[in-house]
This record gives sequence, structure tokens and C-alpha cells, in this order.
Amino acid sequence: MTRPTSFRCAVLALSLAVSCSAVSRAASVQDFIKGVDISTLQALEDKGIAFSDAGKKEDLLAILKAHGVNYVRLRVWNHPTESGGYNDKAKLLLLAPRVKAAGLKLLVDFHYSDFWADPGKQVKPAAWANLSGAKLQQAVYDYTKDVLSGLKVVNAYPDMVQIGNEINSGMLLPDGAVGNFDGLAGLLKQGVEAVRDTTPAGQHTKVMIHLANGGDNATFVHFFDQVKARGIDYDVIGLSYYPYWHGTFQELKANLADLAGRYGKELVVAETAYPYTLANGDTSERNIAGQKETDTVGLSASVANQKLVVQTVLNTVASVPGGLGLGAFYWEPAWLPGVGWKTGETNGWENQAMFDFKGNALDSLNAFRFTPGSLGAAAPVAVLAPPPVTVAKGLTPTLPEKVNVLYSEGSIKPMPVTWSAVSTATPGGFTVSGTVADLPQKATLALTVTAAAVPAQTNSAQANLVQNPGFEDDLAHWTLTGTDAGKIDSKAGNAHGGAKAFNYWYGTPFAYTLNQTLTGLKDGTYTLRAWASGLGGDTKVALTAQGAGGALRTPITNTGWNVWKLYTVENIHVTGGTLTIGFDVAAPGGVWGFFDDVELVPVAGN
Repeated sequence: MTRPTSFRCAVLALSLAVSCSAVSRAASVQDFIKGVDISTLQALEDKGIAFSDAGKKEDLLAILKAHGVNYVRLRVWNHPTESGGYNDKAKLLLLAPRVKAAGLKLLVDFHYSDFWADPGKQVKPAAWANLSGAKLQQAVYDYTKDVLSGLKVVNAYPDMVQIGNEINSGMLLPDGAVGNFDGLAGLLKQGVEAVRDTTPAGQHTKVMIHLANGGDNATFVHFFDQVKARGIDYDVIGLSYYPYWHGTFQELKANLADLAGRYGKELVVAETAYPYTLANGDTSERNIAGQKETDTVGLSASVANQKLVVQTVLNTVASVPGGLGLGAFYWEPAWLPGVGWKTGETNGWENQAMFDFKGNALDSLNAFRFTPGSLGAAAPVAVLAPPPVTVAKGLTPTLPEKVNVLYSEGSIKPMPVTWSAVSTATPGGFTVSGTVADLPQKATLALTVTAAAVPAQTNSAQANLVQNPGFEDDLAHWTLTGTDAGKIDSKAGNAHGGAKAFNYWYGTPFAYTLNQTLTGLKDGTYTLRAWASGLGGDTKVALTAQGAGGALRTPITNTGWNVWKLYTVENIHVTGGTLTIGFDVAAPGGVWGFFDDVELVPVAGN
């Protein structure tokens, strides 16, 4: 299963390698990737869904190419019964030749699972469930080789191959968990080896290793330091970057620059997307990206802002130092109502497509006409809306003194703003406009005026006695002790309620407690509750209560990202008015989780 590593210019002196590679990459702007993932295309076509451009029905591939798309990404699952067989090897061998025939390049994304693989789900294919060690590595090699050999036979060998999908937590768990990086490395190496062994003579197919959370530099550095230490052969670092989940454009920009300088590898945003509307194209499932997500970014859902996001992502990648930014892929721009995330379900993604619900191409598709250098030097492209403000009728709202301005290459700068006059005489929802000095773009802020002030919370039978229970005020009133493994996460989609949650992650084994001590409580019996979600694999994680009556704890078992579960500690007897509540965590490196909405209430009758 081993073979010599191919000779590449990376074995030359570092200065020569960087020089020759940067020049060759920068020499031809047509090589810059403007890609799309259209893995649902066959299911859409089988449902009779058609696509139109300027009123004329055309093949989706032709429409995409006409708007500047030059690369297509297709996922492959081992035995996807839950998708009705779509995205298996047989379907891939039918669709890949169409991509090539359209004059487009091809990226094949191996999930190594029977269904979706992402940071919260890395499940072995059922046929491999009892395999481990060398046998599992052999299965990865054989399967990868089999699929790629099939593509070679139909003259559709990929230009790039992705070994695993969003493998922050590893792949083929538990054998390939990041906490067992030697095991993960062995699996990755076999996937890479199969690519090298099947690549046609005279062709260089690039190998990508792909993580989510594109704005989180610490995650990428920890992971790719481990990759480097184990000598894994790869060409491209792939990043998922959804701006409502994965940090600001500035954080993406900084991460890309750091990775380029640190590892000298090419970089590509393997997934991105943004909503063009908040409307729902079907009636049975809410949109994955809604008002909460767009408020997090500061850009409303519109065709113009969808186009702006795509252009900004492309230009941010194009601005990576040393010419190492390869481009970006938009995830599922044609996923319309009628095809679900699994058979019999809806998808919740149609408002992030680049076609309206009837299949008509939107102007945002023209974002793919971008070429490196076409946007010129850094220029302000948008004033990001600050968080919405709520104020009671007749009171004066506190408005931010500065707003964030987004520039074309991903940088963000705070700028002073002058807001227009505000009246709170009438309850309702309003938009306040503001002027930013020397910028043509206006600032906007959503203001809600309530009919009356919210009454202060009383110490009734159901009053929550925890201070800052949802971490909306960061770590105020909480004490974090032990490994510096925790932070407040404000990315949309990660909180159970509100805008923030407590998040823990560390690159090496870690342990900590997160506590809050409450005083002045009435003697009596109380109940503690909290919500938790996470990867799983913790050594220990528990919700705890410690008082004069002793220590109580309820174990927490995390089972995946956004799989929120409520945990309760009951019959807490308080005497002397003091109680310490919180969380006790220990975990291997790479394990992560979230806590939110902590609640302590007296039992009725106290």
C-alpha cells in the first residue's frame, strides 16, 4: 500500500519553490477556480426541475459556464440508501463525464460514509462497520482506487480529489478521530496513495484536505501541524466558509494568510453560500440561513448581497500572499424545492440557491465573472449592519458609535457613524440610517420600539436565578479555571438561544471547570438545567451543583453539532444561601462542545 512520493518542485530550496510556484499560479487568471458544488443535479433533473437563463431553458452546466463557472465539485457516498442512491459511484460515473464534456474541471469529494459527513457526523459506511486498523486502511485505498479507476474508464478523471469532507473531528470514527491522529493519518495516506496510483500519465491531480470553520485559525493550525508532523502528502488546504457560521471575512482573510505562510500549500474555499431571500420555497422546513444568520453577518438577504458575498470570498482568496489562493466553490447553487436532504424530506437550502424557486438564474450568478485583479485595490464595498437594538417607548436608545466597513479583499475596519434622528414615540419596527465619513454607502440599524419597558424579573417560583445564563455578556459572572480551552462563540447557528454560547475546544488533552457562585439564595430546594451539544468523545463532562448540602452532578453526553439536549440536576438543597453551579469537563485534544441557557429555579413551595 506504499509507494514513492512523486517528485515535485517542493523538494527544491524553499525560496525557489515559492518563487516558481507563485509565478506559475499568477501567470494565468483563467486557472483561478470559480466553482460550484452541484451534487444534487441528478435528483433535481429526475424530479423534472428545469433551469432558465434570461427566459430561455438550458442545461444547468451550460448556464453556469456562461456566467463564468469553470469548476464543478461532486460528492460521493459509499452506499447512500437514505438518498435513494444519489451520489454513489454509479451516479458519479454518469454525471462526471457531463462535467468534462461541458469544458469544466472536476473536484471529487470523498465523504467515506453512506451519507452526510461533516464535523458532527463522521460515520463509517455500514459495510466497514467492523473494520479497523490495517483492514480499514485497505478499504479506504481499495474504494478510492475503485471509484477513480471508474472515472478514468469514462474519461472523467478528476482534476482534484478531496480525501474526507470537513474532517475537523476526523473521519471514519472512532478509528480516524483527531484524538488518535496517527490512526487518522493512516487513513488519509491510503486515500492519497490511491489518487497517486490512479492518476493518468501526464496529469497532476491535486489532493485536498478539507476542514470547516474557515475563520478559526487555531483549529487549522493544530490540525495541519499534525498533518505536517506525519508527512502526509497533499497539495491543497480546503476551508468551508459560511460567513454566518464561520467568523468574519477578516478572520477568513487572516487565516488564509497565516496558512499560506506557515505551510506553503495552495488554498481553496471548498464551500460557501449566502441567502438571497428569507422566503421559504416549501412549507415543511425552515431555512437553514434566516434572519438570525444575516443579522450575524450584517448583510441583509438579497440578490445583490449574495453576489457581494461571493465576489468578496473570491477576491479574499485571490489576495492570499504568494499566489497560493486557488479560488472558491459555492455550495449547491441550484438546490431548489422538490429535492430534500434525504429521500422524502425537504432541504431548507433553496433560499441560498442562485436561481429563484422557479429555476430562473439570478444576477448573483454573475459573481463568477470575477477575475483576479478585476476589483482593484482594497475598496469599501459594504457597511455591515450592527446588531438590532430594542428600546421601550419614549426612551432614548443607545446606538453604536462605530460600524464595521467591509472592504473588497476581506478586511473589516471600524468607522465612526452619525445616525439620523430617532423617535421612539410609537411602538414598532424601524430602520435607522447613518452616515459614515467619506463613504457613499449608508449604515442601517434595525430598531424595535416596544409598547412598555420589560418588567424586572422577580424572585417567583420560576424566576431564573443564574446571572448571564446565556453568555450574552461573555463570561461576566462566570469563572473559568484550568486549561484555557473555552471562549464565547457568537457565530450564528452555534447557540441554543440568543446570539452566544460557551464553546470549548483545545488541541491537546484539556480539563477545566466553568462555575458561577450564587449568594443570597433562600434556603430550600432548587432545580438546575442547562443545554449542551458537541462532538462527543469527552473523557468527562457534567453539569454540577455544589453547596452546603454536598455536590451533585449530571453526566452530559454529546452526540453531534447542534444536537442540543437538556440536562437537569434536581433536588438541590440550599442552606446558608450559597450555591456554586457550573460544568466540569475533561477531554482529549480536538474534542469540542457548547453550553447555553443555564437555569436555576426554586422548586414550587419554597
